[in-house]
Amino acid sequence: MQLEYVVRMDTDLRSVSWATVSESDLRYNCFLGDVILTDGIVDLSARWGWISVYDFALSMQWVLADLARTGEAVLTFTESDATIRFTRAEERVEISTSYAPGFVRVAMSDLEHSSRDFATRLSRDGEHRHPDLTGNPHWLRLRHA
Repeated sequence: MQLEYVVRMDTDLRSVSWATVSESDLRYNCFLGDVILTDGIVDLSARWGWISVYDFALSMQWVLADLARTGEAVLTFTESDATIRFTRAEERVEISTSYAPGFVRVAMSDLEHSSRDFATRLSRDGEHRHPDLTGNPHWLRLRHA
């Protein structure tokens, strides 16, 4: 399974104070772009240019917790009715969406690894672009996701 992101660089964020930017702004106004989710055959990507990649990374941690607890989870995109549904059966997870046909099946351990790697890469990339994020307590949640 491929779980990647592309952050749009055309958003004007020069006036953002990265050390103090609010959680709300991080979740909904910064790091907007696309989420790529595919198994190489079925493409469930959200290539809309406005997905909050930061919010998606945090939401995936809640998805993993729900899967462990109840075996089901739904991720709803902010300001959209689009959803990604996760259903666990034993050690496999079926992923489907409201916006694309088909589904992806993946081992639970692969989903966990891909989600953590997604958050780690976003944390590293964000701090490389905006070093002041390393002092922002809201951003630091991503490191511990």
